[in-house]
Amino acid sequence: MSMTSMKTPIICILIGLFITAMVQGKEVKPRIAIGDTMPDITLGTVLNHSVATTSLYTFRKPLLLIEFWDIYCSSCIAGMAKLQKLQTDFEGQVQILLVTKNSADDVRALRGRNERVRNCTLPMVVGDTALTALFRYQTVPAFAWIDQDARLTHFTAETKFVNDAGFRRYLEGDQLHMEVKKEYGDFERNVSLLTEGGGRNIPRIEYYSLISRKVDFDQSYDEVIRDSLDNITGARFINQSMIELFLAAYKKSLTPTGFPITENRIFIEDPTPSKFYPRQIENYYGWKQENTYCYEAVAPPGNPGLFNRMMKKDLSNYFGFSASFEERDVSCLVLQIVDSTRFKNRINTIKGKQSFRFSADSIVVRNFNFSTVLAGIYNAFIEGYEELPILVNETNIDKNLMFDIRLVGDFRKLDVLRRQLKTYGLDLIPQERKLDVMVLYK
Repeated sequence: MSMTSMKTPIICILIGLFITAMVQGKEVKPRIAIGDTMPDITLGTVLNHSVATTSLYTFRKPLLLIEFWDIYCSSCIAGMAKLQKLQTDFEGQVQILLVTKNSADDVRALRGRNERVRNCTLPMVVGDTALTALFRYQTVPAFAWIDQDARLTHFTAETKFVNDAGFRRYLEGDQLHMEVKKEYGDFERNVSLLTEGGGRNIPRIEYYSLISRKVDFDQSYDEVIRDSLDNITGARFINQSMIELFLAAYKKSLTPTGFPITENRIFIEDPTPSKFYPRQIENYYGWKQENTYCYEAVAPPGNPGLFNRMMKKDLSNYFGFSASFEERDVSCLVLQIVDSTRFKNRINTIKGKQSFRFSADSIVVRNFNFSTVLAGIYNAFIEGYEELPILVNETNIDKNLMFDIRLVGDFRKLDVLRRQLKTYGLDLIPQERKLDVMVLYK
């Protein structure tokens, strides 16, 4: 139904409620629960095993750890070498079994292009339907811990015990405390929270805003909402902190620095700031349950500024904070050209095929513009630093200038990144700058 055809009065809803996994008034439960005995089901195709088809009990050990993964899960793939070593160290006591819904052909293709997967010799169930049918999960990685008696003791997304110390504690009978992974299993990302999972059905609605507590989905994301004519009418934010929501509402009010504007441009005048910044909180999963939220709002088309005004007002009303802006002297990392001759001699592109690769230890750009180089530098801090510094670009380089650049090193150490940048006549210099910041106050 087109929103422009609705003639009913505008309704504005602001809901602050804790959404549990409820459908039709019944709690969503996994198909197999903690403490249940796993059935000896027949598995599908098993790679890296003496026989291509076998049953689950073939892999019974004092600890059977099943990791559900996916060929697009970069953290799953990155962790395979660690799991391989754990398997070797605990041979005879632990069996690690990798399980994916992806087909054998897809996994073999991934092996062909990814060395970590190619070097992994752990038994791997591919094209799985049997084990997946027992658990409600949608995002990966997910871990099932199963004891010698085939009893499911944990089903979790946590990795803090997937290590030598954690395995030893489990095998010695210690009680490990892990958050149970609870997902709908069929969460529809693009459906309004007003109707998702059998929720409230409010027909003919044209204007609304909604705030809820965290939903049982182990990711956070945001997206725009469009009407039937493809007009942007609103947005939704899933499982985000108060700081992230305020930043989304006010980001355009902060002066750009050439890098993405992040939470470090927000200061909170509150005696307990830890509830707003997770940082090094030990119980991060518990923090997320209590301190992340969903926000969704839709406004009639034709008034592009209305949604943003709605969001600002709703956040202030719900959280009890107001926003102001002031200039402060803040510590930054300032990107500058420090050797113009070297810069001019090194940056010229050889053209040809375009490519780039970013990680915590490499920024490789070929025949891409300077904006891509900035994105690579920003990504190095996202990947390697618990607290993101304020980054400022003062190079005055045309962002459309095409570049070839190759930076390699352990960028968790700032001096390593700086040395690499200097080979191109650039540097990230720790300096103070007077920048406008957002201050949240009650």
